[in-house]
Amino acid sequence: MIITTDVGSNINQIIATEFILQNDSNLESGIESGRSGSYIAEYPQAIDLNQVSITPYSYQDGEDGRETNYEILEEGNGIKIAGNAWKKIDYPYNVTEDTLLSFEFRSQGVGEIQGIGIETDNIYSHWDLKFRLTGSEDVNGLGNFKYDYAYQQDDWQQFTIPLGNYYTGNFNSLVLINDNDGTNSNSESYFRNIRLYEEDTTFPQATVEMPVSVFNDGEYRFFVTYTDNLSLNLSTIDDTDIIVRGENGFEQLAKIVEIKNNNSHSVTVTYAITAEDGRWDLNDSGVYHFILQDNQVGDSRGNFIPGFTLATVHVNSFIDFNKANITSFATRDVSKIHLIEEEGKTLTLKGKTWKAIPLNYTVINTPNRTTILEFEFNSNQRGWLKGIGISTTGNSLTNQDVIFNLFGNATRDNYFPVEYQGEGWQKITIDLGKYYRGSFNSLIFINDDGNTRDINSFSAFRNVKIYDSWTPAATVQLNNVVVSNEKAKYNRQQINFSDFDITGYDPREDLAGSYTIVDGGKGLILTGNTWKKIELPRTITPDTVLTLEFYSGQLGEIHAIAFDNDNSLANGVAFAYQIAGNEYWREGTSGKLYARRYTEGWRTYYIRVGDYFTGNVQYLILINDDDANANAHSYFRHLEIYEEGQLVNSDSNHRFTISYAHPHGLNLATLDDNDIRVTGPNNFNQLAKLVGYNLRQDGSVWATYQIESPTPTWSSAHNGQYTITLEPSQVFSNSGQSLPPQTLGVFQVNVNQLSLEGVTPIWHSGFEEGYVIGQWHAHTQNYSDTGQLLPDKSSMWTVISAQQAASEGVAVVEGDRIYKGLIYNTAPTNHRPYPVIHVDEVSQNYLNVPAKPLVNRFYVWADWNPDVTRNDWQHLVTYANKDNWGTVLVLVIDSRNRVRLNHLQAPLGGYQEGNGWEYVNSPTMPLRQWVRFTTYLDYQQGVMYVWMNGQLIIRARGGRLNDGPSHHLLRAHWGLYAGGYTDNSVQYNDSIQLWTLDQPISDPTIEPLSPYDGPGW
Repeated sequence: MIITTDVGSNINQIIATEFILQNDSNLESGIESGRSGSYIAEYPQAIDLNQVSITPYSYQDGEDGRETNYEILEEGNGIKIAGNAWKKIDYPYNVTEDTLLSFEFRSQGVGEIQGIGIETDNIYSHWDLKFRLTGSEDVNGLGNFKYDYAYQQDDWQQFTIPLGNYYTGNFNSLVLINDNDGTNSNSESYFRNIRLYEEDTTFPQATVEMPVSVFNDGEYRFFVTYTDNLSLNLSTIDDTDIIVRGENGFEQLAKIVEIKNNNSHSVTVTYAITAEDGRWDLNDSGVYHFILQDNQVGDSRGNFIPGFTLATVHVNSFIDFNKANITSFATRDVSKIHLIEEEGKTLTLKGKTWKAIPLNYTVINTPNRTTILEFEFNSNQRGWLKGIGISTTGNSLTNQDVIFNLFGNATRDNYFPVEYQGEGWQKITIDLGKYYRGSFNSLIFINDDGNTRDINSFSAFRNVKIYDSWTPAATVQLNNVVVSNEKAKYNRQQINFSDFDITGYDPREDLAGSYTIVDGGKGLILTGNTWKKIELPRTITPDTVLTLEFYSGQLGEIHAIAFDNDNSLANGVAFAYQIAGNEYWREGTSGKLYARRYTEGWRTYYIRVGDYFTGNVQYLILINDDDANANAHSYFRHLEIYEEGQLVNSDSNHRFTISYAHPHGLNLATLDDNDIRVTGPNNFNQLAKLVGYNLRQDGSVWATYQIESPTPTWSSAHNGQYTITLEPSQVFSNSGQSLPPQTLGVFQVNVNQLSLEGVTPIWHSGFEEGYVIGQWHAHTQNYSDTGQLLPDKSSMWTVISAQQAASEGVAVVEGDRIYKGLIYNTAPTNHRPYPVIHVDEVSQNYLNVPAKPLVNRFYVWADWNPDVTRNDWQHLVTYANKDNWGTVLVLVIDSRNRVRLNHLQAPLGGYQEGNGWEYVNSPTMPLRQWVRFTTYLDYQQGVMYVWMNGQLIIRARGGRLNDGPSHHLLRAHWGLYAGGYTDNSVQYNDSIQLWTLDQPISDPTIEPLSPYDGPGW
């Protein structure tokens, strides 16, 4: 839809704006359950009591001749049982750990035992399979389960029992109980909506429709349809769901215009955003990201859609020639032939034709702002003057006018040549402020072949734009960096409970129990039903980590640690991590993590809080919830919270990246080797050298700098803290202001002197020699020696320099070269832009000695936008102990960036049985940062381990590890390998290493040391 205003000479009055979806596709998200082997939850239909067999249960039903009866209600949806009634409903079911039993209950009068249960036979001997809801007789059921139903006549109470927490396996019958052995036999129990089903862990889905047209002058509306397999929670849909970020620092929460209920499973929501100045114009053109924020839209079961980009659109504002008043320019318009095409986007001139459109605009050229003329041009033959210009009169050519000759021979003082290649449409951008300053009133369009007046000669202009270019505001910031053999810890707090006032959290939760400070303040023991807090104000950043040790010999319902900003659970908590408990804590917040299946003994927990929550918090909360028995206890000790630094190499060079920005943009010419000073131990004082910089889409500049170690490599003699400072009067904005001198950050050098025994180096590549034919085998020759895209391919790999990597926002791990794999279009088959090694070729003596366990370390930096609806995957490494790739193991990341092991041909979870694999920790691959992978392969024992950044994430035994003709690793490849439907991805590799061990690994929790870089980084 074209913005509707009166036609005039102001530029805003002849502008049309389109929102064009990138990749010409409607992005769609199908969010699946986060657990492995997930099911599709179905709507839990209530049991139709008219369709099942209802019989007496054991001798209890009507014992001693007492009255017993039942009545089906609500057309089979409900039942009333009265007297001394124990009724059995034939309903076989296999209970899993996720099975739920839900129903509604009310009571007329109070009997001795009123409840519900399950049964495997008809023998009254299984009290542990019954749930007591109310009654005068105090008995306990499954897991000491007992609800006290608050009796009120005609008052239905909803119950949802996590049956899988108490029992797993098959049962045959449901049992309904209205036990009344006494003289008072007038109690009645009512049940309805009885359901048995698997817990719903399926997230809702979101699909977006992005109209091309602007809705009206300043408003753009788009439509998001949310669907769920059960039912949506409409209260979660509000004006905080979607944030839109785009050009010139545009950031806006989309407001809801309308919510349309399609059915209980689906709603369509109309959202709107508004241009900053009330009108979409040429200065708003560019790329905009429509982002569904994390944990905003959920279903009735508390499952929330994780945040993701709904759509990326290009806002295209252009001069609409249909609305412009096109006139002849002076006496030069002889042929007077012009065509308007593509709904006003394109103006085509033929013959000797000069046209003008009224357009009032003031050209600016200052250090922070300049006027840009942008358009696409096409012409079929060179002429005398084919071009575009500006005029101060609109009807006569003067020396004040400026003409840009695109495809002609004419020369005058005010004609400026701009090279057009003469090969179809070409985008042309002209810095108008370099040629003219001040106001003009017309744009001129020219197709002039001189005296020939050839009407077959044409010049076409489309997507014509004129706008002011400037850079949005931001702040100077430093990425966390470290030169180290272990991760740096910043803002470190080691909790000593003796230093804090320990108080109750929420009087409705902290009901009974006690706490004891132990281990000289390093430990805290909670007993009973105890929720405690300490005041610990802190800003949680993306790098925040919490570590602790935990022990419990008696579990209760919830054992957890959390952060919050007030003293009320009713408002939810900011973040929580449940360590153990027989009840899954769902209420209070959607931002919880679970460490399931705690087994007795001390356990250490490493929690990357910043991956799930960022912002300010006031309190640290320790939880030992035990409403039932108050006998549980929790022992927390060695709590530590800190920021964890990015991991960088320990070679002679150390590179780090600084993000600069300024309201008026950064003067790139002022970036040089004098900007940054680094000081540290032993009088270290060095100006950092500028390696390269990259201008980001948001207007910021990422500059990569480098310092040298005092000796050829960093050693323990250099250990200590180093400070990075911005020098005065060095980095300037486009407006001429210098960024003030300041401390930007610190990093640690912590190099350990290591002993490597029983280790034999095999092969190592930092890609320093590029593509060496004798070393690498390029799969399908998808290798680009120049780094340019291959015209007949959809993906390629290359080797780039540190300077090129720095311009792309990536610091190399070692040396001065790294591998880069790139996917830039879809492919009919899988993408394979990677190099291959034959281990027996790169190490001649490798096969001449008996096979030993082999270790591979490699570093990966990856960025992509996976689509969960098509189960995107991206390869990390492939191993084969057969020379024709017949038996391979592949490590990949899936559409949720989870690390997975493929082709083992053994079951997940079967490691303990000797044939299978399992996750040891949650292996989620961080994007846009270096990640260290180390893999151990023992083909003799059939064992494999995988570590990520020093933490064991996967272990495997059997399967294909026992196959193949050799116990040696024969073939391997790393790098970018993905499904053919993937159309954009980039992966960098560096420092690939292979070595053997004389002895098998005895403790897989400890990552092996490398003969090339020790513990890494």
